[in-house]
Amino acid sequence: MRHLLLLILAVYFSSCGSIRNRTLVVDEETKPKIESTFQGLYARDTDEGPKRDRFILDIHYNDWIGDREDVNTGWNSIGFNGNALFDFPFNKASTISLATGLRFGRTAIQHDGLFFISDSINSSILFPTTNLNYPRTKQRFIQSHLEVPLEIRFRGKSLKSYRFTLGASFGLKLQSYEKWRENDKKYREYNHPNTSFWRAGVYTRIGYHRWNVFASYYFTPLFNGNADSKLNTLQLGISLSIF
Repeated sequence: MRHLLLLILAVYFSSCGSIRNRTLVVDEETKPKIESTFQGLYARDTDEGPKRDRFILDIHYNDWIGDREDVNTGWNSIGFNGNALFDFPFNKASTISLATGLRFGRTAIQHDGLFFISDSINSSILFPTTNLNYPRTKQRFIQSHLEVPLEIRFRGKSLKSYRFTLGASFGLKLQSYEKWRENDKKYREYNHPNTSFWRAGVYTRIGYHRWNVFASYYFTPLFNGNADSKLNTLQLGISLSIF
């Protein structure tokens, strides 16, 4: 065990520094680092810029813009995006890059309106409930999507630098439903007519190092029928670059 420990220390010191006149001198440029500087399973080309921000988590508040007069949305409208991205630097300093990959997103909007579902009306229209005896509580409209984002990134040379990202995304709907409670009973409704199968939008991130402010707007409507309520989704939140 003692010999193994001595071997490990010898390897560590040989890669991180040297002993001069019985004094350990550590080379800051070569010591091991557990940071987002990890570049993958193979050494990158010296002419290739360092790759960053390849897994990003967005936590966002969601809201509707459009035909929602007298319908209020609540604080429990929280969603998220998980982004797995490939980073393609344009220069050796990696101050400008292009990124794309896959995003899984979940959108949830708490509201006090009513989507009237009927076999005779093939439309999704959001009605206010201010003058109704409305028994529903904890009502949320929830969707999940799989998207392909494409973004251009501007950042400083060092890891701890300011970031500015502009992007657009295009994806398809995986699931869409509404859930609520009435006293001790729970309900789910999956049959909203004309929910858009595709969605496309634009987004931005502005921040420093790992943390960013996130905003996105989807210009494809929630429902695509002629008589449906015209509702578009807005997201505001924060982003964390994990890797």
